[in-house]
This record gives sequence, structure tokens and C-alpha cells, in this order.
Amino acid sequence: MTERGGRAFGLPVPRTRPETLPDTIIRGQIAMPKGYIIGHITVTDPDAYPEYIRRDTPILERLGARFLVRGGRSEVAEGSSHERHVVIEFPSYDAAKAAYNDPEYQEVAEIRRASADSVIILVEGHDE
Repeated sequence: MTERGGRAFGLPVPRTRPETLPDTIIRGQIAMPKGYIIGHITVTDPDAYPEYIRRDTPILERLGARFLVRGGRSEVAEGSSHERHVVIEFPSYDAAKAAYNDPEYQEVAEIRRASADSVIILVEGHDE
């Protein structure tokens, strides 16, 4: 238990002014770290792939997505990689996971699977 005197479990607890708390603490509630879907993609059917982009964008945005990286210029500094990279931010890891698993998105994802080789990763963000 934390005592008002600033000790918990017999150890000193630093006193923190509200203005010095991390952004993740808002009015007594802890905000969850953001979640991300990261895709590494090599398009194998350039005629079919644009249909995936056209259809996935409104679905993911409706589910809280914000595209941070979407196939821009890149280079591999170490190792090997796919040709295209996408980073999509969501309000939380659970929101990213729910968006990926959304039935409407999964239907459209079949276009990507048929027209590209891809690795899709769900990642929880880091907050300090």
C-alpha cells in the first residue's frame, strides 16, 4: 500500500507534480500506448494491387487508422526486406488488432494476399 508520506512497500516513492507526468497519464487515467500495423510488401501483380489500396483505406480509416508510412522511398541499410513498407497507427494495440481482424478488412486483404507477398505485424507502441 502507498502511504501518504510517500512510501510504498517500505521504499521511497518520488513525488511528481502533475505537469511532469508522462503524456500517458491523463486526469488520473492511464492512456494505452498506440498500436500499429506494419506491413512489408512485395507486389507481384501490379495491375490488381491498386484495388486493394483503394478498398482497404476507407475501411481502416473508419476503424481509427492513420497512415504514417505508405510505400514511400526506402532503402535497406542492413539485411533484406520486401520492396514496400506501410506503418498504420491506431489509438491502441487492441484497436490495431481489431482492425486487422475486422471481417470487412479481411475480405479486402484477400486481394493483397493474391497480388503480393507480405509480412504483416501488429505492434504495441512505446510510451515513456
